[in-house]
Amino acid sequence: MRRLRADGLKAVDVSVYSVTAAVHDDFVRQPRAFERTLSGIRSARDAGIDVSISFLLSSVSADETEAMIALARGLGVRCNFDTHMTARHDGSRSSLDLGVGRDALERLYRGPFAPFVTPAPARRDSIACPCARSVCGIGSSGDVYPCIAALLPSGNVKSKSFGEIWRDSPTLNWVRGLGASDFPACAGCDHAAYCRRASGVMLNNTGTFTGPLAFGDDLCCVEAEVVHRLASERADVAPRSESAIVSSLPRGRACDT
Repeated sequence: MRRLRADGLKAVDVSVYSVTAAVHDDFVRQPRAFERTLSGIRSARDAGIDVSISFLLSSVSADETEAMIALARGLGVRCNFDTHMTARHDGSRSSLDLGVGRDALERLYRGPFAPFVTPAPARRDSIACPCARSVCGIGSSGDVYPCIAALLPSGNVKSKSFGEIWRDSPTLNWVRGLGASDFPACAGCDHAAYCRRASGVMLNNTGTFTGPLAFGDDLCCVEAEVVHRLASERADVAPRSESAIVSSLPRGRACDT
């Protein structure tokens, strides 16, 4: 970690799947993974790297949010929460069985996530996420992707400069050119303004970058519906500007520790 910091690494984001070691290890299918993950977090922190933990909530960890915050505070790092379960890159889909269901989502948004239930701005023209716009992914082999979760090969930094790939890649430019009408289930959805769809998640879960093909094909649809309903119930919430609302609805639910 000290060498990485000396080479210019500024920040890392580490996924943790439970505060219970056995649950985390079972999810990633590696013994002692939880112990080694916390050790790595401490090493990165001590080397002066900005560390954030991304807690992926599942059906078995959705009620651990307070313990997760306590863990991050104990380590002296920031954390955020993510409710979007994805299929694995090897094509297996068993992880989706652990997705946070409607009842758990409602508990979260009536409880610790209540501050994120806000009036939504008018829907913008683009439904697209930051893929290929403000973020991208580079794999260990040098392959460039629209984001690290959307494994659509867009070039390789071993054969072209990153700047050239970023500017000229047909795949990246295709992503940037997508409009609202290219997202069939999202364009006319009543809950779209409350949705946190991510194209990498959709690609893994539905097989198409512009998915879902129909409302309800992914749990993000259910989440958007729950948040929309709860926001409608909170008529006492004062309207907020679009910029404030967007900043309070990041890819994951942020926790400032």
